[in-house]
Amino acid sequence: MGRVDDPDVAVVAVWSISRLARSVPDLYALLERFQRAGIAFVSAKESIDTSNACGRAFLGFLAVLAQFERELTSERIAANLERVANEGRLVGALPVGYKRNDEGEVVIEEPAAKVIRALFEEYATGRHSLLSLAMWAQEKGLPFIMRGRGHAVRHRIDHWSKDSVREILDNMRYTGRFVYRERKHRDAPIIQGAFSPIIEWDLWQRTAQIRRANRRDRLVSADKRQTRYALTGMLVCGTCGDTVRGDTDTSNGKRGYRCRRHVDARACAERQASADALEDEVASWLRAVQVKPEWKEEYRAARGKSHPVQTPAQRAKAIVAKIERLRISFESGARDEASFRREVAALRQELEQVKNAAPVAEAQNAS
Repeated sequence: MGRVDDPDVAVVAVWSISRLARSVPDLYALLERFQRAGIAFVSAKESIDTSNACGRAFLGFLAVLAQFERELTSERIAANLERVANEGRLVGALPVGYKRNDEGEVVIEEPAAKVIRALFEEYATGRHSLLSLAMWAQEKGLPFIMRGRGHAVRHRIDHWSKDSVREILDNMRYTGRFVYRERKHRDAPIIQGAFSPIIEWDLWQRTAQIRRANRRDRLVSADKRQTRYALTGMLVCGTCGDTVRGDTDTSNGKRGYRCRRHVDARACAERQASADALEDEVASWLRAVQVKPEWKEEYRAARGKSHPVQTPAQRAKAIVAKIERLRISFESGARDEASFRREVAALRQELEQVKNAAPVAEAQNAS
């Protein structure tokens, strides 16, 4: 591959395609590189020669078959997973509260199941929002069972929050029922699972009704959901190190930034920072930043080393080499005459422009 760009390479020949590439995408990437360099490709075992139309057509036919096989395999896997789900067996990772025994059967993990039942029963009383339920779980000392899952990984938290209790309350599988691929098929039927439930169906329905009522109360228009906080995603709490997000004070409507731990579960005592004061301070600091002249020169020098600019002589040499590769490719039959003459004409025109610009560049360097 290191010699592909050499002007004396006209053809790449292999005994078998398997000696060159292991997959169709890799093979096509190599062939595209050969084509850009004006190089033909020949395989002896498969009788493939891309220098003629039959060889290129046969190679395309192989690619179509490979694509068909991939799609057919995907459809078979999807059909098998759907069959398993319709039999009532869980597909994918198990939710917290379940585990597989030595025989591979899904059984209840009782310590986590007790926490799940407590959260559902408390929320079904109608006294809680998601935040107050998380605070209740913290106060009651319920063990946090969501470690290493979903939001807990993203935010590295180890306490109850709105996200963690929401993940539990929205999971129908705790009733022993589930909907397969609910996000893709909104009208998919509820499947009776072949595993034991953690909570009763009536308890799930009560909590779901409360969740729907709370969602209706919080519906807002799209324009009101747009962020009003320029520093979102850029700050961390100086007390606990968790992320900081915008938070509007409900008592006076003032904008501020508050620690996520405090917002989700009141687990951090850091007070809210004024958004106006913090944003003004950051803006004034940015305006005061001055780049030293010597830094600019060092940056230009470093960029010049990493992205060297070709001299007119180097560019002319590269164009001549490409014309030579095109000539060899044309004489070997890998390229038709019309495209060969068109590309060579464009390269020769570019070569003339480079040669005309060379004396000007040399005079500027001398001065």
